[in-house]
Amino acid sequence: MNYNEQNIWLKMALATALLSVATAPAGLAADKSRDKNIGLEKGGDKDLPEGRFCLNGSLAFNIKANFYNLGGFARQTAIGTAGVAGDQFFDDGYNKVEGLGFPDSRTFRWGYGDASQLAGGVANMSSSTSVANVSSLHNGGGEPQPGFDLSYFRPVGKLKRGGHWGIGAGFNYLAINIQDRRGLAGNEDRLTRAFSTAGSTVPPTPTPPYDGEAGGFNPATRILNVSAGADTLTTVIGGAAINGLRELDADLFALKLGPYFEYPLGKRFTVGGGGGFTLAVLDSEYKYNEATAITGMLATPAVAGAAMPTVTGLPASNTQTHIGSGSRSGVLPGLYLDLRLGCEISRQWSAFLGGQFQYLGDFNQSVTDASGTVRGARLELGAAFLVQFGLGYTF
Repeated sequence: MNYNEQNIWLKMALATALLSVATAPAGLAADKSRDKNIGLEKGGDKDLPEGRFCLNGSLAFNIKANFYNLGGFARQTAIGTAGVAGDQFFDDGYNKVEGLGFPDSRTFRWGYGDASQLAGGVANMSSSTSVANVSSLHNGGGEPQPGFDLSYFRPVGKLKRGGHWGIGAGFNYLAINIQDRRGLAGNEDRLTRAFSTAGSTVPPTPTPPYDGEAGGFNPATRILNVSAGADTLTTVIGGAAINGLRELDADLFALKLGPYFEYPLGKRFTVGGGGGFTLAVLDSEYKYNEATAITGMLATPAVAGAAMPTVTGLPASNTQTHIGSGSRSGVLPGLYLDLRLGCEISRQWSAFLGGQFQYLGDFNQSVTDASGTVRGARLELGAAFLVQFGLGYTF
C-alpha cells in the first residue's frame, strides 16, 4: 500500500470513528426535565424521531486561489563592466576586444540589431531583466467545486411546536481545481550601455543587423570598446508579458460535529439547521507552466543571437519559460453553519436541499524553481458556501 492510499484509509477511519461516537446511544438517553424559558425538552426515545443518515451531493462556491511571484526574466548575457575594456554581450548586440595589439581601445568586432541603436554619435546596446513579483489574485471564486457529504443526525430532545434538537456528525469531501490562464504584465528593467562611434563611418553604414566580426577587419568601422560613461537603467512599466497556466489541484477531507434543530412544516416538509466544529485535511498540488517575454526586445530571428550566428554568447529569443510543481498537505480547523429544507418521500426516505457556510481559513504553499525563485500559491477557504442536495434514510 503506497503513502497516498494509507492517507486515504486513515482519513476514512477517522470519519467512521467520529460517526460512531455521534451515534452511540450511551450518554444520549434523556430524562423528563424541561426548560420552558428556552423551549428545550427532553423525553424518552419513543417521543423523538428516529436517527437519520443523509447522503448529499455538494457544489462549493467562493473558494479562491491567489498566485504570487509570477513572471521573471533573468539576464541572458555576460555584459561585463561599464568603463572597462572586455568582451561584452547584450540582447541586441555585442562589443568584443579586437585583440590585434592596437593601443587605442577600438575594435571592429562589434555588432547591433536595429537602426534605432545608433544615435548621437554612439551605439547603444541593452540588456533586460524582469523581477518575478507579479500576482494573480482571486481566481476561481465563481466556479463550483464538486463533492459529497455523508452525515448522521441523532435526535436528543424535543422543542416547542413539534420540533426537536440533536447531535449531527458527518464526513465531507471536495475535489478542488482552480486554473488561472490570465495574461499578466510585469515591469522590464533595461540596462543600456553606450559606445562612442566617433571616427568611424557609422552611420549610415554599416546597415543593421550588422556583424562586424563576420566581415573581418575594417578600419573604417572601428568603435571604442570601452563604454562612454555609466550605464543607464530604465524601468519599462508592463514591458514583460506573462502568459501560461497556474493551477491548484486539491482534495479536501473534513469531519464535522455539532448540534442541530429541526421543525415540521406541515405533514411532509421540515426545516432545520445547525452548526459546529469541523476538522479538515487538505492535500494540494501547485503547478505552473508560463512564459515571460520582453516585448521591447527584438524577437526571433532579429535578436542578436539569430541575426549574428557567428558570435557565441548572444541570446536567441526574447522569451523565458518557467515550469514547476510541488505538493503539500495540512490540517485546517474551522466552523460550519447550515440550513436545509426536507421533504418526506416515504416513511423512511426523505429528500433534502440546503446550504452550508464553511470557514477553514487560508492554506499556503510554495515551489522553488530552477532559478531559485520561490513561487507561492494561497487557497482561500475562509468563506466557502456549499449548495447541498440529496437523500436521507430514517431507521
